Amino acid sequence: MIDHAPLARTRIRTCLAATVGVVGFALLTGCGSTSPAPPVTTVTVYSDGTTVTPGPTAVPAAPAGPSSVPTVTAPSLDPSGPPPVRVGKLRGAPADFAEASSRVSKAAASDAAATSVVSPSDNIFCGVVDNGAAVACEVGTGRAPAPKATPCPGGGGATDVGRVELTAAGARPICNSDTIRVPGAPKLAYGKRWSPDGTSFSCLSEEAGMTCVDSKHQHGLFIARATYATF
Repeated sequence: MIDHAPLARTRIRTCLAATVGVVGFALLTGCGSTSPAPPVTTVTVYSDGTTVTPGPTAVPAAPAGPSSVPTVTAPSLDPSGPPPVRVGKLRGAPADFAEASSRVSKAAASDAAATSVVSPSDNIFCGVVDNGAAVACEVGTGRAPAPKATPCPGGGGATDVGRVELTAAGARPICNSDTIRVPGAPKLAYGKRWSPDGTSFSCLSEEAGMTCVDSKHQHGLFIARATYATF
């Protein structure tokens, strides 16, 4: 006969297949325990005293994203182009290309379909040169000093600036001894915009002076008596 008394004397308190699911604080029913169960753990206790505690559940890793976010860099202006210059008192001159472009675009278009125009004062002449590759404006009187940072361009013996030329590469002052002025050019009224056919140039006539921009290459010029600016 098998003696079962030792087994009884162990006074093992068991729970029959008690499963504890954790959501906040769990209570082991019939086991006299009110301790909070470990988070995210399920424990099973069998009648023979065996306790099964599952290991941590593997969480699949999120797919790796790109190491960096691509950025778009705006194209810079041609570094080989002439540097911006500002000479004279510059009364009424635009501060930069953005201001010049805004002024020109808001002006009413002129009816004149010509390759050259002249200001109402007859002092500033602007015309298409180099077979449409550039537009240039020059003053009849009121030439201005050459830029201090650069040699006087243009040659011909002149030491001051009477013309500013605008090309795809930018605007540059010219120490000219010649003239591009031709007779018969129509007058561009103050507040009017002149846009030569087949080009990206536009010029605005104002009492303060003449402003021209190249909308395609984003360069411009301003010229008036004894002052000029490029941008």
